[in-house]
Amino acid sequence: MKLLTATYMKKMWMTRKGGVGSCIKSLVREKTGSLLVESVVSIALFTIVGTAVMSGLSTTQISGAQTERQSIAEFVARNQMASIFESVYLNIGTDYPAVTTPEGYTVTAITVEVDVLAPDSDVQKVIVTVYYGNDTVFVLETIKANQL
Repeated sequence: MKLLTATYMKKMWMTRKGGVGSCIKSLVREKTGSLLVESVVSIALFTIVGTAVMSGLSTTQISGAQTERQSIAEFVARNQMASIFESVYLNIGTDYPAVTTPEGYTVTAITVEVDVLAPDSDVQKVIVTVYYGNDTVFVLETIKANQL
């Protein structure tokens, strides 16, 4: 496509037999199909940008849901730990009763020996695990001693 300058326009008008009308027709003829090309390019760019934006939004939504599950699981685990510290000492191998959890979450609190090589029945490790469905979301461990 040629640059439309005054010199170019004058040259076209001078060299055409039909005068100004012929000059305008030739300019229109040179631009034939450019609107279609511009439209296709703009639609392609819009599609690429739209896809990138939607992908970013989808990733943000998934990340937000995972963060929310993690936060709720941490809250449940901390509540379970508070309940364990307020309850009486249970023998090693006995599970502490679970606290109430939001829908879809479950929690377990198991007791194991702290040191298998030098067992002490008055000290135990408590492992609190929070599940969402069948997936482990959060694990919290502590040591509890039997305060006679």
